[in-house]
Amino acid sequence: MNKLIQNSCLQVGILFCFLASTVLAEQNQVLHSQSVVPVDRWQISVSVGIGKKSNPLFDGDDLPLLIIPSVYYYGERFYFDNGDIGYSFYEDNHFSLTAVARLNEEYAHFIDGHPANFLVATTVGVSVAPETEVPLDAVPAVPSTGDGMTDDGGDPQPSQPEQPSFGPDQREVKFHRKNLADKKWSVDAGLQFYYFVNQQNRLRLRYLTDVSSVHSGSNVNIEYSYLWQQNNWAVRNSIGADWLSSEVSQYYYGIGQRDTQQQQYWYHPSASWLPYLRINPNYKINDAWKAVFLLEYQSLSKALKNSPVVEDNARTTLFFGVNYAF
Repeated sequence: MNKLIQNSCLQVGILFCFLASTVLAEQNQVLHSQSVVPVDRWQISVSVGIGKKSNPLFDGDDLPLLIIPSVYYYGERFYFDNGDIGYSFYEDNHFSLTAVARLNEEYAHFIDGHPANFLVATTVGVSVAPETEVPLDAVPAVPSTGDGMTDDGGDPQPSQPEQPSFGPDQREVKFHRKNLADKKWSVDAGLQFYYFVNQQNRLRLRYLTDVSSVHSGSNVNIEYSYLWQQNNWAVRNSIGADWLSSEVSQYYYGIGQRDTQQQQYWYHPSASWLPYLRINPNYKINDAWKAVFLLEYQSLSKALKNSPVVEDNARTTLFFGVNYAF
């Protein structure tokens, strides 16, 4: 009950901050961008402060955020954006189309050393169109290699039930991530499209699929963001959603034969939509230093909330500190 109350309060707080800062943004006219994204030069910065990234898994430990590096490079075509590697096919003042590859971030809940756990963007992010004037911004696992399983540890063959078959006394059973069959690193690749409405508004659409043959699933991201700048302040508000295919949902949040031979605990989540809000204010102290704040809240779908692997209804990232750009 306490967690439910905390999550509800957090949702209301994030929504209030999002709406308030957006209303404030609309009351101020932005005349010029503060800077232009440098081309052919690495941009490295470090944020130091206090924060945490939550882990929604059962008995998952929240990850403290104390020192956060950020690394960017934008060339004429190639770019590296805090873990994303991309190549631009086309870009102008309003459109950008790139090929992009990245490690699947769902795996970050299962291993602390995942780059997504420490390459967290705390400053107002750069754009993918560098030539335009845009701001910087408790059941033990029983691993099995039975004939009914795929090589990637995903869904068994259709002979298994498609829906969970929990009895009344199994509904509260939870699985610790350490008692599950091992997950693997997966690499997603695909296309990313940006539409720049103007200097402040942009829309992103990204489609990625597993090219490492781990889970053979796909994911989609759609995000709209608004940038407000006034004097030394820069605030980017973002609202969006991630879509996980059933293969991705099953591989990371399902329970199958590789995890336990007891069929009453098998769980096969469907494809999932995960909406989120992000608020990212920065205050420029001087050319090298910024005060930074990041608050992100992402709600989990019902299919993921009901998983025996999952304990929380949402995942959050919170950070406050200072950023130094080298």
